Amino acid sequence: MKRTNKIVLDDGSISYEEKNLKKLLNLNYLMLTNRAKLIGKHNLPALHCNTKVFPDYLALYTEPCNYHKTNNTAVCFFLYDDKFDGKDGLYNSIYYNDQKALKKYKERFKDVKFFITPDYSLFGDIDDIENRYRIKKGRIVGLWLTIEMKAVVIPLISFPTLESLDFVLDGLEDCNVVAFSTKGYIRDKVEKEILKESIRYTGTMSRFRTTQIPFSIQT
Repeated sequence: MKRTNKIVLDDGSISYEEKNLKKLLNLNYLMLTNRAKLIGKHNLPALHCNTKVFPDYLALYTEPCNYHKTNNTAVCFFLYDDKFDGKDGLYNSIYYNDQKALKKYKERFKDVKFFITPDYSLFGDIDDIENRYRIKKGRIVGLWLTIEMKAVVIPLISFPTLESLDFVLDGLEDCNVVAFSTKGYIRDKVEKEILKESIRYTGTMSRFRTTQIPFSIQT
């Protein structure tokens, strides 16, 4: 594959310019992952979260009016995926390097101090590739929020099955703080035990804090 374009200048001389292969090959997200440590068999980009200050309120992505409800509000994505991950969603804007869309996201998230990585839905009864791709999407968005918004990004531990936790935790080894969602778990005895086991397993695989923080979510 040729990596340069030939250009004929006005005086008839020949010049060459480097092709933008990231753009041509739809690999724009490498601008983020090239700045991160890649971990595990599948090279998930690492996230780092060692905050000693915690958010005290969660604002849903769809409620910008609450993004600054308190001094330490965190924006979260605990919604159906089509509410935050449509064709003009943040991940696609990063993937295609849509500068116009990314500018709007920067304006939307201006001065937000905390984020929890997006809760891309995962399922035990769909193909493993799709689940892993959604986990990767969360990492890419987390990197963007960290680098471009200069925010504290708390990784969400979300998993389709307990057996997938090893992959989910790749790249989070240097975190002291992570988040779990209890939505859909607490009222179901079986699901509650799965959540408890995932928290225990996460604790054995890392050095995450076990501090419990009360959150409020307006819906």
